[in-house]
Amino acid sequence: MKTKKSLGDYYNFALSFIPQNEWLIKIDTDQIYDAKKLKESFNLIKHQNDIVFYFRINLHIFDQRIYLQKDSPIFDPKDHWLICNQRLFFVDSIQWEKDNEVFYWESLCIPFVYRGFDARLNTWHFPLLKSSRREGAKIQDFIPLKNYKEIISQEYLDKIDEDMLDEQRILNFFDKKGL
Repeated sequence: MKTKKSLGDYYNFALSFIPQNEWLIKIDTDQIYDAKKLKESFNLIKHQNDIVFYFRINLHIFDQRIYLQKDSPIFDPKDHWLICNQRLFFVDSIQWEKDNEVFYWESLCIPFVYRGFDARLNTWHFPLLKSSRREGAKIQDFIPLKNYKEIISQEYLDKIDEDMLDEQRILNFFDKKGL
């Protein structure tokens, strides 16, 4: 039996303040968004049952150089979206248990038939900003951003504007945020 509040519980609490049939977007704070590209993605919505999904590129900074994570340069779990609140709610599923702690993953329950659209890339994800993910990170697990074509499939390259792969632009955004 779950005794601690989970992220899904907090998401449901926040959802309780969003009126039904109002639009909402779920984004993460360990990412830097191109506001213009994010706003442009809103134009994909034509109907109340449409959903825009956002994928992300996993980047890391070592010695003021941008690197891609070799084993998962692109992450597309369909867990960031623009959606209309139509009886939405989150459920938790146990991911793993360790040392009497339970780790949950929250999933959005969408109780209606929808049309999904994949947005163009509009965010850079920096997972190693979270200290829990930094442990064990080795530069050997990454490749320089300039070599992106070696590990990103054409399916995703077709959804990425060149400026989203511009190392100096990314460093400038990162510096502006003071990270």
